[in-house]
Amino acid sequence: MDSVLLLLTLLAVVKTVLTDSLLPRRWQGLSFGLLCAGFVWLCHPYAMEINKLQVENALSEQKALMNISLAVMLDLLLTFGTCWARIVPLRKTRWLRYMPSLLIFPALFYLQINLFFTFAGTSFTAVSVWLAVGIFVILAGGDFAARALLPSDEGRIELTLLTGMLIFALTICCTVFHPSAAVVSHSAPVDWRSMGLALSVVAVLFAAGYFAPRILKKLKKQHN
Repeated sequence: MDSVLLLLTLLAVVKTVLTDSLLPRRWQGLSFGLLCAGFVWLCHPYAMEINKLQVENALSEQKALMNISLAVMLDLLLTFGTCWARIVPLRKTRWLRYMPSLLIFPALFYLQINLFFTFAGTSFTAVSVWLAVGIFVILAGGDFAARALLPSDEGRIELTLLTGMLIFALTICCTVFHPSAAVVSHSAPVDWRSMGLALSVVAVLFAAGYFAPRILKKLKKQHN
């Protein structure tokens, strides 16, 4: 479970870098990097009092994973709104362009706790300082690199959405395949109605994923 949480933390950082690259001005990304660095420093006294094993045991419970899935889903909806506001710049949805990734804050707090126990012989203050400096460099440098490697907004928007959906899918898989979710039952007839409903939902989602980018392109062309 620790490896899965660290993977989610890494993906949250990558998604934050991509989200920062969608901001209208580069100084806004630098400001958010400073905000994340300040968040790490402010969480320093609280992170020192928390045991890593207690955090892992608490997060490995299915109820906690369901809460995490809900938070990831809300963040994904905000990501959709941010990308929509970037593609179709309307006055009513302009504020969505400045929405940061909400997952970065719990991800940094969890990473800070892990680093305390990884570098057990190092001062906690030094670890927090290096983490704050490192996250600022990663966000600022990643923003610059993303804009340089992907000059078009469409490419960065696509990667942002894919990363957000990957985080959501990974979280859902951890929740569904949790050991406590396993149910042992006797053989039963196939529920064709439920199977048909599930296939219908998959078909609708597939159609939405296929037609949504094309509709957005048409709307963008009409707006231009």
